[in-house]
Amino acid sequence: MKSIEIRNHSLRAGSRIAVIREQRLEDIIAKAEELAKDASVDAVEWRIDEYEDVFEIRFVKMPEAIAAVRKALGDKILMYTFRDKRIGGAHPTTCMYHSRLNNLAIDSGAGDLITVEWYDELDAAQSNVEHAHAGNKTVVASWCTEEGFCEDSVEMKLTSMLESGAEVLEYGALCKDDEAKAALKVGVEAFKAKNPEILVIASTKCECGKEEKLVC
Repeated sequence: MKSIEIRNHSLRAGSRIAVIREQRLEDIIAKAEELAKDASVDAVEWRIDEYEDVFEIRFVKMPEAIAAVRKALGDKILMYTFRDKRIGGAHPTTCMYHSRLNNLAIDSGAGDLITVEWYDELDAAQSNVEHAHAGNKTVVASWCTEEGFCEDSVEMKLTSMLESGAEVLEYGALCKDDEAKAALKVGVEAFKAKNPEILVIASTKCECGKEEKLVC
């Protein structure tokens, strides 16, 4: 079974990823410190699109925030993610700007798992993957949807994302009922049966906004 080792932690099938979605930096830091002590959490995703000063990249706020979150998490794995508004994030952005935000965590060395959205502008996305790899970072190629889906579409999308060259793939979906959750699970399992070496994050989001992430 493949695993990714980062400092004192492993990312493998069954690993749990907790999500930080707070808006104010002091609340983000408090949550990070809390999760750093939680032995049941293997990695922490910081949803930077939820941070109120996320677009202050030309100044000191965003770089300082990244450094503060990294310190608060200790040696816990940090998954660094900007999710676009069209798939449930807080703000719209372009793939190129998304790449600029990712570069702050790549170049500073603060991020461990760098999420690259695998949507439009694939050339820009591929360039971001390559930059992350050049910085010795692990890449999560991510596809999330709030539309209907089936197990076959899950397998097909994950298969198409292999071209990204990412070490980890993520399929996230709005799951309104147990049937949708089952379809996501079966689709991921079908992909894993053919690609057992690739880690997949199955992200389920309920209508209230709560999100659960499990590595498969």
